[in-house]
Amino acid sequence: MRTFTVGRSTKYADVGVGDAHTAVSRVHAQISLIDHDTFLVVDQDSANGTEVFEAAGWRQARRANVGADQPLRLGREYETTVRQLLAMAGETDCKPHRPADQQAQDADFRRGGRPQQPARVNMGLERARGPINETGPSSTTAYILNVILPGAGNIYFGQPIVGTILVVGILIGLFLLFFGAAAAMFGIMIILVSAIAAIFTFGLSLLVGLPIGFIFLLMGAGPIVAFVIWIFSLIVSQVLVYHKATRSSESSAVDRRPL
Repeated sequence: MRTFTVGRSTKYADVGVGDAHTAVSRVHAQISLIDHDTFLVVDQDSANGTEVFEAAGWRQARRANVGADQPLRLGREYETTVRQLLAMAGETDCKPHRPADQQAQDADFRRGGRPQQPARVNMGLERARGPINETGPSSTTAYILNVILPGAGNIYFGQPIVGTILVVGILIGLFLLFFGAAAAMFGIMIILVSAIAAIFTFGLSLLVGLPIGFIFLLMGAGPIVAFVIWIFSLIVSQVLVYHKATRSSESSAVDRRPL
């Protein structure tokens, strides 16, 4: 491997250091072999920069020549060496090879000139991977779905567990709504019938009818409970969508922010 890229995962770079290292950009740096045990490290406009360890300590560098065992720091947190990165890629050795145009750029750099930004490498590999598709579910659509049915937008937006829980809660609320309304009407009817019957039973019917009627009236609180469940589910569903959309936007901004 004469030239390779290193980043957070092999989905975007040739060598991935792990998704846990969020300070490392998707394509963080490009490393090319110059000659035996000497490599050119070029930062790929990463968010948190690339540092090289020298005699005076750590130095941030956009472009630097390093040895195979010279410490590198990616994203201010991940310390490694070129030899270790090659081992992660399954490479044990590679023969020196530098195209003429890259040799000219390196010569300009050593003379203090400003070389052109090298093109992205491994184009064949990138063509095999295809274009990076960063599109996904729209947060606006998720908001609209949650207004129609709280939880439906969360399922659409990649939060299936919490979305299913909210939808089940709404279904329970709808059951309470219709059952509670029917129970309240039935309770009122019992009280009215008991009151009419009290004329002929000397009030004895009220002793039985009133308690039963009030029980059904209490069960008629279902619509209130259903309304509370709906409002609570709506608020929770929209907050969860907003939180996930905000985190996704911040993550994309970090990966694209220049040094």
